[in-house]
Amino acid sequence: GHEVRTCKVADKTGSINISVWDDVGNLIQPGDIIRLTKGYASVFKGCLTLYTGRGGDLQKIGEFCMVYSEVPNFSEPNPEYAAQQSQGKGVSFGGAPGTGEGSGGTAGTRP
Repeated sequence: GHEVRTCKVADKTGSINISVWDDVGNLIQPGDIIRLTKGYASVFKGCLTLYTGRGGDLQKIGEFCMVYSEVPNFSEPNPEYAAQQSQGKGVSFGGAPGTGEGSGGTAGTRP
């Protein structure tokens, strides 16, 4: 089976949970500065979560030297997301913090 790890990442615009799979999850440590390319955000269990997209990449580019904000927390449960999911409507976002949507975004990690 696959191992899934969820971490909180943040940049100057706010924070969001990121879900990473297998070896990638083992490489991320608290305080790392990472760059995500071709990422996307989607709602999982009523919470906005960031994922690496098809052909996407997650790279460590530094540590402990980036200004970030934990608020707003875009992964806080949102009843509107849950309502849309229960109605069978897909909820997906392309512009969440750190996604850079196609060009690469940078975020710091938290445990």
